Amino acid sequence: MTKPHPNPTRSASLAFAAPARVAAAWVAWLLTFSCALAGPDNTVRPFRIPAGPASEALKQFAEQAQREILFPSEPVGDVRTPRVIGDYPPREALDRLLAGTRLRAVEAADTGGFVISTATAAPKNATDAPLSQKPMKTKDTKSILAAIAGWFALGAATAMPAQTPAAPAAGTATEQTVQLTAFEVASTRDSGYRATNSVSGTRVNVKLMDVPQTISVLTSDFIQDLGANNLDEALIYTSGVGTSGFFAGEYTIRGFQIGSPRRNGISFSTTNAIDTSVVDRVEVVKGPSSALYGTGRPGGVLNIITKQPQARRSSSVETSVDSEGSLRSELDLTGPLTKENAFLYRMIVAGQNQQSTRDFGKRESWHLARSLRWNVRRGPHPTTVNVTAEWLRVPNMTSSDERFPQVVESRSAPVGSNLTRVIDIATGYVPGLPRDFNIAGPNARRTDDEQYFEATLTHTFNDHLSARVVYSDSQRHQVRFTQFANGSLKRDAAGNLPRTIPIQSWRSDGDQWNRTLRGDLSYAQAFSHAKVDAVLGAQDTRAAGDNSIFRNLRRPVFNLFAPTAADYNLGSFPADYNHLVLQRTASRGQQVNGVAHAQLFGDRLSIIGAANRDFVRSGVQISPDLRASGGQAPSVVTVPRAAFDSFQGGFAFRVLPGATLFYSYSESIQSNGAQFPNNPQEGTGHEAGVRIEALGGRLSGSLSFFNVERTNIPRRDPNLPVPIDRLSGKERSKGLEIDVFYFPTDALQLVANYTDMDPVVVSNTASPVTEGSLIDSTFPRAFNAFAKYTFKQGPARGLYLTLGGNHRSRMRPYGTLENLYLLEHPAYTVVNGSIGYTWKRGAQDWHASLAVKNAGDKFYYTDTSIPAESRVAVFSVGVKF
Repeated sequence: MTKPHPNPTRSASLAFAAPARVAAAWVAWLLTFSCALAGPDNTVRPFRIPAGPASEALKQFAEQAQREILFPSEPVGDVRTPRVIGDYPPREALDRLLAGTRLRAVEAADTGGFVISTATAAPKNATDAPLSQKPMKTKDTKSILAAIAGWFALGAATAMPAQTPAAPAAGTATEQTVQLTAFEVASTRDSGYRATNSVSGTRVNVKLMDVPQTISVLTSDFIQDLGANNLDEALIYTSGVGTSGFFAGEYTIRGFQIGSPRRNGISFSTTNAIDTSVVDRVEVVKGPSSALYGTGRPGGVLNIITKQPQARRSSSVETSVDSEGSLRSELDLTGPLTKENAFLYRMIVAGQNQQSTRDFGKRESWHLARSLRWNVRRGPHPTTVNVTAEWLRVPNMTSSDERFPQVVESRSAPVGSNLTRVIDIATGYVPGLPRDFNIAGPNARRTDDEQYFEATLTHTFNDHLSARVVYSDSQRHQVRFTQFANGSLKRDAAGNLPRTIPIQSWRSDGDQWNRTLRGDLSYAQAFSHAKVDAVLGAQDTRAAGDNSIFRNLRRPVFNLFAPTAADYNLGSFPADYNHLVLQRTASRGQQVNGVAHAQLFGDRLSIIGAANRDFVRSGVQISPDLRASGGQAPSVVTVPRAAFDSFQGGFAFRVLPGATLFYSYSESIQSNGAQFPNNPQEGTGHEAGVRIEALGGRLSGSLSFFNVERTNIPRRDPNLPVPIDRLSGKERSKGLEIDVFYFPTDALQLVANYTDMDPVVVSNTASPVTEGSLIDSTFPRAFNAFAKYTFKQGPARGLYLTLGGNHRSRMRPYGTLENLYLLEHPAYTVVNGSIGYTWKRGAQDWHASLAVKNAGDKFYYTDTSIPAESRVAVFSVGVKF
């Protein structure tokens, strides 16, 4: 009998001193004992076992599954097994491995070990076809598969997420029909709030334990349980992430703004957060990532993975109403178009009339998403085509995102040789105004039209080589008509503040489009002692924008404490709008990058390296045309061709079966445009930490230490009579993050994270007065927690409770300006909670919930100096069938 150890490579990888070896063995024994108490580990794991002799394949299975396996040496000697490449629970992976052979496996219920035996009727040796390609042609087998598929669909579709980290049932019809490629990841393999794999850290599907940097994942279950209508409400529960800017969909990671998120790894044009109805999961890659995603910022990358067509027919409808009178409805339809599942479809419609707790604030929107998947070729080497078309319409939005009026004081702000320079610096907000104050008024409005198209062709050539080609086209048109405070208030000699403030109204009309073509070639090879993945990619992106801004500078002052209809009169357009700024931009960027990932020593050591070259081909900017001054000829600036290089590398070493140490170094490059075409902003990041996975997957988490820096930052030089930027100084953010996922029982899920960092302006030669202050839109400390308890038995079965909270320390508002460096928002804590109930009626799954957002009615400012929403109660009801 051959009895491979669950981790045969554990013995001789490192030469520990005797005490360290004893301590490591003791910790490993404790983890093993804890896992045994929790039962067999059914966590989804990555398997890469090539076709070959059964004896070698079973040994590799034991290593990759971390399971004990017993098999007789002689009967398996002449058996060949098919390849198994993908993410499966151990039981399913072993079934696929033994499919079509005379071997059978029996699992021990207590330890999870497997015993291999020989079947009485031995079929022929297996080919390379997976299990799903050779189903048994019997009525009983079809009935069993149908029953399993029905159970899986029920568990995946219910509003109450799976409360156990166990994976979905093995051999589901959906998973067998829709084979995932190396470039895809399925949320159906997540364990409730915990994700096991990611595609954002390497551009191919890799287990999170093997990625040498921190990647936070918001699963579909978590977003749904939050009742989030936009990603802002969900991302605040992610360590190191904050909102940034005046529009939804703008964020910071570890103290640095990240620009626009990615969609399925591709950039797109939008000023609105993607509606959560189309979001499958969100992956946040921490730290500089230009080697993977091209020019970008040092904080990281936010990658939104959208919902895709499914092989099993499913429909869902959900409606919600809140205490402010908001109404929202969603419809989600998916399933096959043909009997052989060659074509799958999905259509999602979402509409809402959202009311704000601030005066005059509201937002009407419609979102339509249609997608089609064509399984051109199935089997071990599939070919698929995915096409998605989306349309977003915001016909009426009354702006509620103008800054709260500020109070300024004269303070010393020396620059260079001018040591007596004094400027007005904001130190707070106008007191006495109601928290729902909105200076924009009822006449302000905004409309948006956005379209998105994406087509993806994925082809698997053989067991080792696959390719993907993606084309995306996003377009946006926005008209914005609003007013804002054109200045601040300053106390007189007696300490009194004026009761009026200068006002300015403006109208903007902008168009923007972004077209990207990307190709990736992936190679995977499993050797006897190593596994290698490599991805070579190239990308071409073209973007253009046209924005006209009209200003009315002849407005009367605004009466802050007793506004009248005249204060909200925006004037007549275009007669009263004599100040025009016209901006047109066009750019083209090209990228070539490569990523290599190797696993050695029985998957204990994972090494990743990446390199990228970006080409900024062209860029044109025309600005301004100031008609108020009698007209000025537009200026045209062409950005010459420039090339930028960036690198990334790191390793993850599994010191124990459930503990991995990791380190990474990464770089970011961001073009500084026409002024400094060959001197881009440069970012560097160092990160080291540990990940744990214990108790059969019920306990997992990470501790990471990071240091991110950015240099070559364009700053407005206040010492010059003409506004001119110059490269100046450095910003740095260093600290730690702790993420914990704990599922002590099938009924309880606990998620918590803590961030402690020091995001500061290290040096700023253009404005030294800001040195030592916080980077804008950042917070030094944050704590987030969320818990859900579901009653599994008794008369309360189906009832669930959730409780979540967010704490933010002091924060500097958005806008890196020297006259704002003293303005900081105080710390705050927000609590959210809900109660819900799920039940089944016939073939339908119903759910209803009552959620309270900002339950304590906490007043605080967002990073853009806008008061946050007050307490709101939301009632939702939905059905899936």
